[in-house]
Amino acid sequence: MIKKVFVIGLCFLFIVLNTVNAQEFNVRVTVNFPTLQLADPAVFKTLESQLNEFFNGRAWTDQDLNDFEKIKGNINITITKEESATSFSGEMDVVISRPVYNSDYETTLINYRDKNIVFSYDPARPITYSENSFSDNLSATLAFYAYFILGMDGDSFALYGGDPYFNKAREISERIPASMQSEQTGWGRKGNSRNRYRMINEIFDPTMRPFRKAWYNYHRLGLDEMSKAPVVGREVMLDAMYSLQKVNDSEPNSMLVNVFFLAKALELNEVFAVSPRAEKIEAFNLIRSMDAANSQKYDKLVR
Repeated sequence: MIKKVFVIGLCFLFIVLNTVNAQEFNVRVTVNFPTLQLADPAVFKTLESQLNEFFNGRAWTDQDLNDFEKIKGNINITITKEESATSFSGEMDVVISRPVYNSDYETTLINYRDKNIVFSYDPARPITYSENSFSDNLSATLAFYAYFILGMDGDSFALYGGDPYFNKAREISERIPASMQSEQTGWGRKGNSRNRYRMINEIFDPTMRPFRKAWYNYHRLGLDEMSKAPVVGREVMLDAMYSLQKVNDSEPNSMLVNVFFLAKALELNEVFAVSPRAEKIEAFNLIRSMDAANSQKYDKLVR
């Protein structure tokens, strides 16, 4: 009997160790190269494999997560230009979601296209990242997004819960050498460019603090409560957008407000589609005041 209990205990421990670990991501990374001529296509399959391991195979935090708790999403890199057989530029689409409490629905946290991906790659060399130094632009860009994603996810579950991860993303941005601080690399310091440097700076801008509170309220106090109290949930989400409107009024070109609507356009239509007519119109006018360029996306709310 003792032997049987011991064996069962070992089996349980094996299951736990294989389902709980400190890897935070379940993200699929793909690399597309539609028009390349210099580089061997096999190189990009190796790159794709290494990028998946880079994102999913390391511990970015000290949290122990079950598989179902891991952050899901897709990262798609499209290489549009060859500088040489080992130097490339292109775009990266980042789409990340998180589950909504008491439902099988997943809400999109990030749906963003970074148009300034520049890197060199040698398949004979591993992609390395150090928290204390700059290795190369590819690893810095990927690590930046890993921590930015963790920050946005953390903020959606706890008020300012993303602080430790946003701090890591800012440290990466600050370690970029001067030779890499250009608009082409996505780390430019000058002007009003919509790049990674500006994105993380907005997170720490005191005038953007209400954005993060609205982000938390929208997700944790709004969406996560919809299964129990949909009317109250919608009211909280609407209030969160009024807070966003104040942010948008003070920072009319805010990158974070734009990131919000890139991720939430479809969801806002679905959430308020069942609202009373007056609430639909209120939501439509509020959204349009901040996302006027895409107001047609929300037209069905007032049809």
